[in-house]
Amino acid sequence: AGKHGVGRIDLLENRLVGRSIECGVLEDPWVEPPEEVFAWTNSPGDAPNVPGYVEIGFKQGIPVTIDGQEMDGVSLIQRLNELAGKHGVGRIDLLENRLVGIKSREIYEAPAATVLLQAHQALEA
Repeated sequence: AGKHGVGRIDLLENRLVGRSIECGVLEDPWVEPPEEVFAWTNSPGDAPNVPGYVEIGFKQGIPVTIDGQEMDGVSLIQRLNELAGKHGVGRIDLLENRLVGIKSREIYEAPAATVLLQAHQALEA
């Protein structure tokens, strides 16, 4: 990371459904995040050229299957993180307003959460 000017990477959160990244180079909102900060998602340029498809089964609004295979919640989210992340889904780059009155840039990776939100919204439509 240091040789690309990333400096120290501070993971604010590294959880099942997402991770947030904050590091020195990200303080400049005009600088594109270096690939080294991403662990769960491929860049669009490195993603497969062929789209991937999954079928998510819901029971009473809760995701319970991927492609017909029943899974517990943790396994389902882990599998969606792998599948969606491979295709570059779930990268979020934004500026946040902090309670102390400053703006802060953070990068998030949440492939499974991104897919599940879209799937659930489609279900509600």
